[in-house]
Amino acid sequence: MGLMVSWLGAGTLLIGVFFALAQHDLKRLLAFHTVSQIGYMMLGLGLGTPLGIAAGLFHCLNHACSRAASSSAPVQYSAARERATWI
Repeated sequence: MGLMVSWLGAGTLLIGVFFALAQHDLKRLLAFHTVSQIGYMMLGLGLGTPLGIAAGLFHCLNHACSRAASSSAPVQYSAARERATWI
């Protein structure tokens, strides 16, 4: 079971990276980048060792925090810019 999850993770990782390289739209590129990162997580979980599981879960937390920060930054920037134009 763990070997199958590792292979699926490696395949997802490669497919996500190759599709991300072909994108010209930033939203689609980031979406395929997230797919490749999920492949990394699954590869770590599929190893089945305590270190692999910890690494997969830590990468999941890290990716969620960085994605949340990167998606909230443009909203904060546009809100600050909108307030600055009214002053």
